[in-house]
Amino acid sequence: MIYIKFLIQILIVSGFIYFVSGRLIGSNINFIRRVLSVVLSVCFTSFFYWYSYLRHTNFLTESMVSIFWEVSTLVWIGSMLLISMLLYLVFELFDPIGMSASGDRRSGQKSIFFRIRSYWRQQKRLRQVLRIAVTNGVVQTIKYARQRENEKELAIALRTTLEQCGGIFIKFGQVLSTRKELFSPVFIEELERLQQGVRPIPSEQIEAILKRSLHQDVDKVFLSFDTKPLAAASIGQVHKARLKNSDEVIVKLLRPEVKAIMWDDLSILEEFANWFTSKSTWAETLGFREIAKGFADGLREEVRFDIEVRNTLQVRNALVKSDYKVRIPHVYTEISNEDVIVMEYVHGKSVAEGAAAFRRLEIDCKAFARTVLYSFLEQMLFAGIFHADPHP
Repeated sequence: MIYIKFLIQILIVSGFIYFVSGRLIGSNINFIRRVLSVVLSVCFTSFFYWYSYLRHTNFLTESMVSIFWEVSTLVWIGSMLLISMLLYLVFELFDPIGMSASGDRRSGQKSIFFRIRSYWRQQKRLRQVLRIAVTNGVVQTIKYARQRENEKELAIALRTTLEQCGGIFIKFGQVLSTRKELFSPVFIEELERLQQGVRPIPSEQIEAILKRSLHQDVDKVFLSFDTKPLAAASIGQVHKARLKNSDEVIVKLLRPEVKAIMWDDLSILEEFANWFTSKSTWAETLGFREIAKGFADGLREEVRFDIEVRNTLQVRNALVKSDYKVRIPHVYTEISNEDVIVMEYVHGKSVAEGAAAFRRLEIDCKAFARTVLYSFLEQMLFAGIFHADPHP
């Protein structure tokens, strides 16, 4: 009789989890997966709760109310709810047909050939990312989990994985490198290498990119061109060069593969966001679809250098009459396009490494910082256009 009572209590808790998880995820969800996720969650958490706590108590003889108000019981129910929701999402993610059907609302407007090709490209990209993650991460993670001595190897594995995956994964790593409250200095140090330390484009490809983008031989435009990059990032890399008129310039090249990779990555992101929003009332309330779309639109603009040229010229024009003198490099628009930017080379140092330069030039650091701050405020509050991606 006691065991029947306990079983009834478990069924009541399971019904509660089923109801609450449905309210949180949304009503448009698969019934079988929902039930399966609740059953697995209840079995797993109940066994763990019994093994770690209940078997040391007289839970069978105590009232359900007294047990329910214990902190450990509330943690058990909360864990059960969280795990059931996560399991449901995992089951849905392993159903690519269902995800594609609900994720792309414009799919009816596309030809069957286009949908098949897009689906194949996305699955190929997912397999590639998974292979890279497994190759770089599994050994280091298992080793660290056993020994917990060398965080450096784990940090290198994370950075290498993101770098080799390319596309939005490098951008994601760059964002993580600024979150010093989340990661230890060892991880921050490795992730910061993604800001400029990305693997450069091979020198044999550089001339081909320039010739294709400029529609003429490199030596007809440049007096000299250094194939060793000054910096290499996720979307492009920068080289020092000299024009025929002897002007020192920097040349920013778009990585040849970045458009195709990023398009696939962003398509996967947007499909997931659409699917997740259609399944979850919480995600819809949060505006998850709109957040993903805004992120995707921003990255699509970043892979078009003609938009960057336009933005640079607009900021330059906005600051012409400014009292706060900030130098905007000259852009050679006649030889710049959506794959190449040719810009004035300005000698200087990163602010993060500029202490010695400030002392040597006897510059007041506070006045310098005030000029930069007021310039940004003027751009945002008066000019209406501002530089939205400042770096040290």
